[in-house]
Order: sequence, then C-alpha cells, then structure tokens
Amino acid sequence: MSSSKTTGTSSKHSRGECGEDYRYVSNPSAKRSRGGDDDHSASTSGPSLNEDALSCVLEFLPPRELFNTAFTCKGLRDEITTKVVVRSALIHGGHAKQTCEELHNLMSNKAMHVPSPLRLLRLINGKRCEFCVANKVNHVRPCIGVFACWDCVTQRGLTKAWNTSWVRHRRNQARYDAILNHPRVATNTYGDKEYMWLHRYNVTGEKIGPVVTFGDVDRMFDHVREGGGVDDYIEEVLGAPSAEEYCEFNDTYAESIERAKRAMEEREEKKRKASQRTKDNKRAKIDKMISDLEALLDEPFRDAALDRRNVEYRYGVKTSKLPCIRFSVPFVDSLMEQYIITPSKIRKKILKEIAGNINAKLRLIGEKNFLSFDFLSEKDPFEAALKHHFSE
Repeated sequence: MSSSKTTGTSSKHSRGECGEDYRYVSNPSAKRSRGGDDDHSASTSGPSLNEDALSCVLEFLPPRELFNTAFTCKGLRDEITTKVVVRSALIHGGHAKQTCEELHNLMSNKAMHVPSPLRLLRLINGKRCEFCVANKVNHVRPCIGVFACWDCVTQRGLTKAWNTSWVRHRRNQARYDAILNHPRVATNTYGDKEYMWLHRYNVTGEKIGPVVTFGDVDRMFDHVREGGGVDDYIEEVLGAPSAEEYCEFNDTYAESIERAKRAMEEREEKKRKASQRTKDNKRAKIDKMISDLEALLDEPFRDAALDRRNVEYRYGVKTSKLPCIRFSVPFVDSLMEQYIITPSKIRKKILKEIAGNINAKLRLIGEKNFLSFDFLSEKDPFEAALKHHFSE
C-alpha cells in the first residue's frame, strides 16, 4: 500500500517537472530558484527561447494558431506585437487580410483609435459580433473599424446618419463639409447622408472605433467658428492618438503588402496545380473505366457504342458535378453519366451489367437487320435516296 502511494507521489512530481520543462521563460537570468538548490532549479527551469527567434517564428503562424499561442501563457502573450499580427493576417489572407485592409483605410488617415496588439489579434480572428455576440461577422465593419453586425450598426445605435439636407448644414455648408471631409473624420456616405460613429466605447479599458463621433460635429463647428481648427479640436479637445502611434501598423502594412501578394500568388498556383492533379487523376480513372468497358463489348458494336467527345464548359462553372465526356449514343451516355462524373463509384459488377445492357440493345439491331435498310422501299424515290445515302 505504501509502495503505491510512493509511486503516485513520484509520478505526480515527475509530471510537475515535465510541465516546468516546457514553460516559456522570457528572461532566464531572472528565474526564481526553488528551495535554494541551484542545481535543482537549473534542471527543472527548462530551456529559454531567444526573443528574436521567437518573433520570427510567430510571424509565420496563421492568425488562428497565433491567437492560440498568445493565450498559452503570459510570457508568450507579451511577445505579441502589432507587427507580428499584421504580417500574419496579410500573408495568410482570407477574412483576416480583409480586416487588416479595412483597418488600414482608417489607420492611414488616423481616423480611429489605435488598437492594441491583442485587440488587433482578436479582430482578425473574430467570428461573431463583439456587441451582441450573436450574429456572425466575417470582418470589421468598413468606416468604423469594429467587429459589429449589420443589426447592431443600423438598429442598436452604433451609428447615426448626419443628413446634409438639414437646414443648419445647408446654411453653413462650407464649414460642415470641411469637417465631414476631413481625413480624420470617419464617415460612410450613402446618398445625402453621412453615417457616423455615435458613442465612444471602451472595451477592457481601451478606446475603440473612430476618433470623431456624431456629437463632435456641432462642437467642432463651434470651435472652428471661434477661430480654431479641426486638427486642433481633434488633438487637444478629443485627445486623439498622436501620429507616431499609427506608425507601427502603417509601416508594417506597407512593408508586408508585397510579400502578401507573393504569398497569395503562391497559394493560387499551389491550388491550381492541386486542381489540375485532381482532374488528371479523374481523367485517368475514366480512361481506364472506358478501356475495361471496351473489352466487355461485342466487336461489331464497340466503336459505335463508345464514340464520344470531350465537353468544355465556360469559365467559372463548377465542373465537379458535370460530365467531362459525352457519348454519341444517347442510352450509353445515360448509363455512363453518373460514373463519368464520379468514376470512383464504378465496380466490376456494375461495369459488366452496363456492358450486358449495351450488348443486348445493340444485338437487337443486328438481329432485326436494321442496318441493311431493307425496310426502305426502292420504289419510293425518297426512301430509295435515304437507303442509298445511309448505305454508303
């Protein structure tokens, strides 16, 4: 009994040491020793990872794997930077790349609050609206830079329309237009309406969304009328982020966009080659199937029964559910169509049944002496001409 307890204790101790062996340590020199035993501490502290090497590794991870890695432990979470996240999103494409592109439209104009690296990582991996957490969303909403569904944007008060046909706008059109057309004022134009971010939101202590809200327009107008400027109001009154805070995102985007294009071209080429291999393998199976069927057919009808042509479809048509070959004989085409579409379904028994069906029908033509055209009369000029034509 005591031996089993001892074994259990040592096993537990071993698992604990194994867990420590794989612990990420950002600063090996600052490790806390255990029990004052330096040798024991050195044996159980585990290997350290060079931060430069780790940064290079993280950049090659897809967004979802980068997200999982970031929330493994605090040490790895601290290694996530805007540069790492932007490169991962752009290089691996998809909705993550589209999110980065929409954010860049705002960040290049300094029109939104700068997202932290972890928020940026959550945005490129988002699946559902961050406000209602119910509706599915593919990428951040254009012109506002938040992960919101259409219902929240239009019906739950995230945005509000500024109507350019309002009297106060028409009376002071030059000043209002200067405000609404300012690069740091994010609006989404639809007809004579400019949809704007309505309220300021803080998520986990972090400001999100556009810098300028709907309520700031009139206050900004008063500020300009009193001799101030739009930039002064945004920087001093609203406390917008400085230009330097946008540099990391914008510089990384500019550096990575060409690399992202090459990566996309490589993916497309790889996809094209894989598709071509699939088509070639399918065509090889079809050719073998037809060759096996040819051996089962009677000699007099073989060529006529298997006369066929290749089918070309227009660009963009999904051909995986369509036959790439059509047989000239209608009933043969009908028998073979599903196996031409999916040649893996064919079996020897099925092929023998098809061959027997074809032979039975074509033998009937021979037995009735149909190809001699004796049923056409020589006395009737039209039938005589038909008989002469088809007999040649």
